[in-house]
Amino acid sequence: MHQNKLSLFTQLFQLTEESVMNSIHVWGTPNGIEEGVYKTLTATLIRIFESREFDPVVVFFPPDRMQWGLGEEIKIYISGPQIPDTRKQELAELVGQEVYSVFHPKYIDCVVSRDEPLSGERRWFIP
Repeated sequence: MHQNKLSLFTQLFQLTEESVMNSIHVWGTPNGIEEGVYKTLTATLIRIFESREFDPVVVFFPPDRMQWGLGEEIKIYISGPQIPDTRKQELAELVGQEVYSVFHPKYIDCVVSRDEPLSGERRWFIP
């Protein structure tokens, strides 16, 4: 009986590439930016994903605990199993350029990964 319950649970909650949401994490954005700016940027980034049929996507702007230099350097992690290797560079450039156009940091780095944010293979950055 216990084995049957575990097997059913595993079947019900088994994740597939199609069921995992793509994500964008934009780290290091400056404080004092109006929420409307974040909403507009989020909508733009979602449209980029939708137009390439990489949706659904969720966008995060995690707060930073250190204020020193905030907004000067921005790091973007994009992850998701639906992003083919052949489109990673294009996506890194598009998302990186949109974020750059809003915040104008001195340095920006955008990494696109299939799974974990730190294992990215394609990048776009401004030194």
